Amino acid sequence: MMKKYDLIVVSAEPFPYGHAATNRMLSYLTGLAKRKDILYLCLASPSSSDSPNKEKEGCFSGIYFQYMSNPIINHHRNFLFRALSLSWRHCLIFISLILFYKAKAVLIYSSKRQLTTVVQAACKIRRTPLYRDITELIGYNGSKKKNNIAKMKTNMASYSGLLTISQGIYNYFDNIPIEKKFLLPVLVDISRFEGHKDSENYFFCCSGANLERDGLLDSLNGFLLFNNTTKGYTFEIATYLDLTNPYHIKCKEIIDSHSDVIHYLGSLPSYEIPKKMSHATALMLTPHSNYQTKGFPTKLGEYLASGTPTICSSTDDLMSVVSCKTAYIVKPNAPDMIAETLQLIVNNPEEASIIGSNGRQLMINKYTISSYEERLINFLKI
Repeated sequence: MMKKYDLIVVSAEPFPYGHAATNRMLSYLTGLAKRKDILYLCLASPSSSDSPNKEKEGCFSGIYFQYMSNPIINHHRNFLFRALSLSWRHCLIFISLILFYKAKAVLIYSSKRQLTTVVQAACKIRRTPLYRDITELIGYNGSKKKNNIAKMKTNMASYSGLLTISQGIYNYFDNIPIEKKFLLPVLVDISRFEGHKDSENYFFCCSGANLERDGLLDSLNGFLLFNNTTKGYTFEIATYLDLTNPYHIKCKEIIDSHSDVIHYLGSLPSYEIPKKMSHATALMLTPHSNYQTKGFPTKLGEYLASGTPTICSSTDDLMSVVSCKTAYIVKPNAPDMIAETLQLIVNNPEEASIIGSNGRQLMINKYTISSYEERLINFLKI
């Protein structure tokens, strides 16, 4: 018998524990799940054996989820085997949407062409409205993928609607009628963050795989300038280093040569991140002005929600959310200004605490699902 849901979400992102993309979906799905029946279909991608996602199916925060294979997939050396395995999981997604599950709407969170094509085909056969959540225009700034973005712009007619994380992405799709676009900004599940605790003497940065976009070198160099004059603090970094990437190699060289004060934590599970944020003296997010994809870093919302003083660059979309009352703002590509700001925070803990509290209150007041829930339900027609 076919199971019925109000909304089916399809993605290749791990669930329920993941990183920025998973947290983005959880930030609004947990709220919707209090009123609607939601199923998360996960394609599943290669993952390590220590992944916290062990269950193939279950329910998390009211959201039902189903993996198309074992949640833990080893990265097989044989290309043909990997290709066949991936194709089979795509087939299972298609079969599931055609034969096993029925929904009022389907939402896809993925830029993977094969997955989006499969979901589009299934929804066309079932005549199910299909929506897409887009959080970044990869290649927008002129990379080799720019043509893919242009194609996506013209192919949006196949979708019933589009969710965008930023005004920049919303405006980019100017060929889409306003009634088919919904600006859903960075949201946070405030219950994950208990607020700022007694500070321990470390600064913290959590970055995804794109360290250049997040400006990690600037944060590293800014901390080292600060460390030249003020001792007793460390810089802790949770990220993934790809030693085939020149920018990552530069970061690793700095980390290794200053391992007494810069601590590389690797890629931490998402459930450990809030505690690291809450106990830090300050948090750093310093993206470059020339490396924007019109997206919005979900980590900024989490930084602010933690209540810990946050340092961020004055790039376009970041400035649409924060002000000097809710965060410490520095110019892009300015390690010396980062160092000065770190010193300012250390020298003025009471002021820093107020700014951190203001940032958290901003997220509570404007950037939780409760502010968008009713409008999103109406937009998705569920």
